[in-house]
Amino acid sequence: MDIFTSDIDTSLTQIECMTYVALKDSIKDTLDKHAAEREISVKPRKPAPWITPAVKAAKQKQRQAERQCRSWGPKYTETSTSTTERTQKVFLLQKRDNI
Repeated sequence: MDIFTSDIDTSLTQIECMTYVALKDSIKDTLDKHAAEREISVKPRKPAPWITPAVKAAKQKQRQAERQCRSWGPKYTETSTSTTERTQKVFLLQKRDNI
């Protein structure tokens, strides 16, 4: 870290006219010297075998029930039940009503 700090100090003292562009270029050059940009590759992950279309549909319905439950606000939600319990209630109501 001391080398980086000293390089920043050196580059800033070498600027003749302190303008935004000169300052930006000086800092960019110093950062490129100490932490150069490099290309990385990310391997795509294989899909999880347990996530079937039925599981995706169930998760989608659960998220829909969560959003609906949150939209009701505290006026319509019981304070004694957790969010998960309220979500399950909404999910069961939607399932009953085939929403």
